[in-house]
Amino acid sequence: MIKRAALIGLGTMGPGIAARLSRGGLDVTAYDVSPGAIERARGMLDLAGGVLDRLDIEAPGTGAGKVRFVETIAEAVDGAELVIENVPENIDIKAQTYRDIDPLIGPSVIVASDTSGIPITKLQAHISHPERMVGMHWSNPPHIIPMIEVIGGEKTAPETVAVIRDLIRSIGLLPVVVKKDVPGFVENRVLYALLREAVDLVERGVIEPEDLDTCVSWGIGYKIAVIGPMALLDMAGVG
Repeated sequence: MIKRAALIGLGTMGPGIAARLSRGGLDVTAYDVSPGAIERARGMLDLAGGVLDRLDIEAPGTGAGKVRFVETIAEAVDGAELVIENVPENIDIKAQTYRDIDPLIGPSVIVASDTSGIPITKLQAHISHPERMVGMHWSNPPHIIPMIEVIGGEKTAPETVAVIRDLIRSIGLLPVVVKKDVPGFVENRVLYALLREAVDLVERGVIEPEDLDTCVSWGIGYKIAVIGPMALLDMAGVG
């Protein structure tokens, strides 16, 4: 089982990811190209840890892991069994990050991208061991939302998907394996379908924006939080 992870790119999601991984028992080394981002992440990490405390999310019997902020990408990936890329959603920036990481890690190290929608197959073109690359899409805020999408590209080994799926389960979260590497994966495609319909209804004057938000938050949201759309269709006798 993976015990040491590197997190490359902090931004908005990084501190929450680091907090949740460490609470799950992993040691994390965190790096960002911006020193300012590292300083902000230190404070945000404490806030995320406080939220986990209030939610009574406990560390495993072996104890919580440690988060260490480092100044170079080489320090971050040294000894890591998993490297999570969390840089901006720009394929050129991601490609350069993989080129920086590639000579520093061994062939057994898994590289996981937290991309929210770029196909993993496209990203695999920029790394020398594509079979060890996988999508690991967290939702924001990552220390609170328990679901993580796991996406294999065309060259991802099934074993790589299985390792990440099992890791997510081991830290008390919920893996969802996406079987086809489609742009946007599943969560965002379903979300944006809802958003498109919401905008259309408001623009056609069917409902005021505030009332639509109430409808979704306190109507659909309550329902979908308890029973998913496919189970709901099954209950209705559709399909």
